[in-house]
Amino acid sequence: MPTPSARPLRVLLVGLFPPTVGGITAQLVQMLEGPLAQRVDLIPFNTSRPPKKRGVGDPGYRALLSDGLGRLLKGAWVTLQHLAAFPGVLRSVRPDVVHVHTPPFAPFWESALYVWMAKSRGLPVILHFHYDLETYYRNELPFLRPLIWRVIERVDRFVVLSEKDHRLLEERGYRHILVLPPSLRVEAFSPRAGERPPAPPLRVLFVGGKELPRKGIDMVLEAARILKKEQAPVRFSLAALSDLYRERLRQMGLEDWCEDLGWIFGEAKYRAFRSHHVLVLPSRAEGMPMVLMEAMAAGMAIVATPVGGIPDIVQPGYNGVLIPVDDPYALSRALWELALEPSTLTRYGHHNRTLIQTQDDLFYAGLLTLLYEEVSGRWRAWKPASVDLAVQ
Repeated sequence: MPTPSARPLRVLLVGLFPPTVGGITAQLVQMLEGPLAQRVDLIPFNTSRPPKKRGVGDPGYRALLSDGLGRLLKGAWVTLQHLAAFPGVLRSVRPDVVHVHTPPFAPFWESALYVWMAKSRGLPVILHFHYDLETYYRNELPFLRPLIWRVIERVDRFVVLSEKDHRLLEERGYRHILVLPPSLRVEAFSPRAGERPPAPPLRVLFVGGKELPRKGIDMVLEAARILKKEQAPVRFSLAALSDLYRERLRQMGLEDWCEDLGWIFGEAKYRAFRSHHVLVLPSRAEGMPMVLMEAMAAGMAIVATPVGGIPDIVQPGYNGVLIPVDDPYALSRALWELALEPSTLTRYGHHNRTLIQTQDDLFYAGLLTLLYEEVSGRWRAWKPASVDLAVQ
């Protein structure tokens, strides 16, 4: 077995850094600020574009026009600047590994160009896909679908977030796949004494963001309406809403039932998770959502839909509840039952805290260091594997 070089590996980290917000950005910032940065030399390359003003979200190409032609043209210009700058960055940085993080649709094809430029220079490339691959393939333009596989074939390692995507790719004969759910600062979310009041009332947290319709915000509001009508012992806190859904909240008369937390960051975010009992995530599509991992670290119960990588780690009756997509009555019923069963909440929270320990950022840093050494040729003994969060 060769001995690793004394010089730290130099990794060019390509993706959506601030001012962009969201799960990918949170993951990249965590990598820069966590223990991984003590092991390898991380150089960020920011591919962020102008932020959406409306924030109502659409993961497909319609999102490009959500704020009008002006934002589309400005975004295209910024993207062209990124692409033009990238070859010079490769020459000046001279990375050992290029690690590209990408969401689906238009950013995926931008990322494919970064992959192509890096591979043209003979550099090892890891492409880290932050979405549900099957959903993306199904909703991509038909003439582009075959090209998805060409991009995956081009990279040295293709990282996915769920075992579901791993199985899909294995069935197509790919053997360079790694399953790697997000990491996080587990200790920051650890419950503090007195922060989480006893239930009932059940304190429910929903975290939206840029793609609120995909996250199921309409299902959350409808479930809140149902529960308010029945005077159930359940209250909601809603984070990262757009103005559109704040207005809808007001129109539905739910202001006294749903607290609008705004956008939450840092200690305010940690405190929000630590002070609630349940995270709701009635999404229509997901990869492996960061917010789910954060809720587990906070010892919360989970009520979610069985999409993307969520079924890999949420087992009904063990650490949460799975409900059908687009079913606000199932969501309201699950929350009401949890409000009346505090012992179930405690049990689910304990199981989630136990499961999430493998996602501590120190553990994650070790895995990524091994991955970088393997693709760069410094360490040939390590083989691709997966981080198993699934309930056995």
